[in-house]
Amino acid sequence: MMIIFQIALLVLVLYSLLLLVVVPVLYSSSSDWGRGKNVILVGSLLWVLMVIGVGLLNFLK
Repeated sequence: MMIIFQIALLVLVLYSLLLLVVVPVLYSSSSDWGRGKNVILVGSLLWVLMVIGVGLLNFLK
């Protein structure tokens, strides 16, 4: 169970770093704002779900 938690935490950290780069780029690009807004929304929701999942795994370990 510990290895699953560590992998999930690594994925969360890497995904957070990816969002750290992608979100400002999408905000600064003026072309196709509707698509960029949807990418940010879906990415944020996925990040919240990952945080909850890592928290549950931490609770169960």
